[in-house]
Amino acid sequence: MTFVKRSDLIDNITLHEAIKRVINEYGSTTVEEITLRVNEYGLYERKDKKPVPNVFCK
Repeated sequence: MTFVKRSDLIDNITLHEAIKRVINEYGSTTVEEITLRVNEYGLYERKDKKPVPNVFCK
């Protein structure tokens, strides 16, 4: 995946846009994989600075 680091992004994108970017790059994938990629590439930053949670993690 050819994403730039979060600090290099020109604009802040929504979580929805970050998810769309991952799906466009990888195609159909799992929620776990999408969450991993969004966090790994720093595509979205929550207001509390925590990573995007994987709702299926226990």
